[in-house]
Amino acid sequence: MKRTALVGASLAAILLAACSGGGGGGGSGAAQRQPGMWESTSKITQLQLTGAPPEMQARANAQVGQSQNSRECLTPEQARDPMGQMRRIMARQGPTANCTFSDQVFAGGVVRIRGTCPAAGGGSAQIALEGTFTETTMNVTMNVNAQGPASAQMPGVTGMRISAETSARRTGECPGSGTQ
Repeated sequence: MKRTALVGASLAAILLAACSGGGGGGGSGAAQRQPGMWESTSKITQLQLTGAPPEMQARANAQVGQSQNSRECLTPEQARDPMGQMRRIMARQGPTANCTFSDQVFAGGVVRIRGTCPAAGGGSAQIALEGTFTETTMNVTMNVNAQGPASAQMPGVTGMRISAETSARRTGECPGSGTQ
């Protein structure tokens, strides 16, 4: 079951990356998230393992609904380039390093990202991230549908569906940076 936790954590990291990676982008005068300290709360809302024995699915279900909190300093550079920040963080996530995106909107208060990520051992994952943001808040939902034996990296599991939600808010300046 440790692998399910790792996969869930990787997907949560992608979600957090997108949420802490900035906002705005594109368009003159377009609103963007403000640099500073951001606090995020994420939780897995659905986790279904295709082909998993009932006891493995039960352990996966125990992860559903558990919140994970994080704090991160959003730099002015990250605030100006939210998609670049997300791609950099995803590149460190191993199986998501070679994703291709068909939709990448992070502007005008709208977040809409859709992509496909190949798995090293076969199969792929479709990722959809949708939500809204203001200069000081963000709410997004992520859905992942992974298919193929490498999708969950667990014996017998041939696919995984996971949904997660994140809400984030700016809480103030970054410590010692003078970012407001």
